[in-house]
Amino acid sequence: MTTHINERTVTFRRAFTLGSLNEEFPAGHYTVQTLVEAQHGLTHRTYKSLTTTLVVGPGLGQPGQTRMIVIDPQDLQSAFSRDSRSAAAA
Repeated sequence: MTTHINERTVTFRRAFTLGSLNEEFPAGHYTVQTLVEAQHGLTHRTYKSLTTTLVVGPGLGQPGQTRMIVIDPQDLQSAFSRDSRSAAAA
């Protein structure tokens, strides 16, 4: 099996939380990395997501380290939905 990382940038317009994490993340741009595994069938190739990670850097002008937090993709989707609703209501 072959694995690779899909990487994308996401933007939150408001502060957000993810699932059971006891942390509020500020609005801004974040990198989301998904480790996927290619599975070769007889007629086609499919991909299975193994882990999804949110890359969180230090705040602007603040010293600190970049963190890699393993998250549930459904929690990320829920946070997007909340962000979209709150932006539409404003």
